[in-house]
Amino acid sequence: MQVWGNGRDYSVSRKEVSETFVISDTHLYHHNVVLHCNREQFMYDNPNFDPSKPIHFKSNNPKAVHLQQHDEFIIDEWNSRATKKDTIWILGDLAWKNHAHYIHRLNGKKFLIRGNHDKMSQDAYKLFAKIDGANYRYSYYTKIHGKRVMLSHCPYDTWFSSCHDSWHLYGHCHGRREEIPWILSFDVGYDVWGGLIPWSIIEAKMTDKEKIRKEYFKNKKEDPGEADRFVSITKQLNMKYMNGETDVITGYNNND
Repeated sequence: MQVWGNGRDYSVSRKEVSETFVISDTHLYHHNVVLHCNREQFMYDNPNFDPSKPIHFKSNNPKAVHLQQHDEFIIDEWNSRATKKDTIWILGDLAWKNHAHYIHRLNGKKFLIRGNHDKMSQDAYKLFAKIDGANYRYSYYTKIHGKRVMLSHCPYDTWFSSCHDSWHLYGHCHGRREEIPWILSFDVGYDVWGGLIPWSIIEAKMTDKEKIRKEYFKNKKEDPGEADRFVSITKQLNMKYMNGETDVITGYNNND
């Protein structure tokens, strides 16, 4: 209970206030991703593995997958964190198949930023909350709790208003893309977070990154000609291609 100076209880029950969560790449019913991403708790020694034959990812893998256990674990964890009133931004690759089944089972008002594995029926798409009148978007620039943010499945190196400190959240990479501390973006995938990410955690991490970003540019030696140098180099490379040359980039040296 939270009691302030006048002795009144200002705490609010979990069910009275909706929360916002973000997630990507749960890959429900996706056998190969469990192996690819090494989700070890859902893997076991394959009794049909033949060590006398070459290892093959699909036909002769030393590991097998508890797929139902994988799916039930993710669903149970999801529903233990989110209520039906909460807002969930799914940044792609929710499931491999049986999409409607999973959408019905997962709590929350679910918005879909479509990923490359989100291939489902139109009826299944209609189960998501609409984004500006559409059942899904491939990317979406919006405000969440007052903060400008670009949402997409795949990561962007730059995005709308990134130079003015907007945020970028993405998936797809399963944690295998290097995160740069002073860039205001990061992977919200299941494999690096383990489930739904509360918006308060998103804010906490981005606040830290904003501090690092401010310090980085404060300490960076000012060189007004640096950006122009990159433009000049890129233009020179492109003109060589326009003039019919090949293997231009192969011989390129950044220090030239």
